[in-house]
Amino acid sequence: MKKYFILPIIILFSCSTEKINSVSHLDGITAVKFMYANDYSSAINEDSFWSVSEEHAKMFINVSDSHFFIENIKSFKKTDASSFGVLKYAFITHDRHKQDTIYADYGLTNWKYKDQYYSGIKDTYVEDLKTRYGFFKDCW
Repeated sequence: MKKYFILPIIILFSCSTEKINSVSHLDGITAVKFMYANDYSSAINEDSFWSVSEEHAKMFINVSDSHFFIENIKSFKKTDASSFGVLKYAFITHDRHKQDTIYADYGLTNWKYKDQYYSGIKDTYVEDLKTRYGFFKDCW
């Protein structure tokens, strides 16, 4: 009798745990790193970045307001495409049911958002990302 009582509770808990995990990813940023971008002989554009998913490492950054991330990037100095280096990162912002993608070069110094380029050299927010998360270090 105890087996039949415990089994539904375990199933119920398993389902509710999955639901909790999926809700937690509604807000935040998924950082995608192209692991071997420097090993490619041709420049990596957005299409080639996404076409080689086996080269991706991903990290979820739990933030309460991913819109702040976008606004911070947009506050950087505007530049042109020539300043953008090797495409290394994509940041997918999740804000409830809306997603945006921001791209960054190898050193997180130049950014692309909706066909506009920005330069965030020596920005404290970018330096905080590099310091706080080993994911953005050059060693791997």
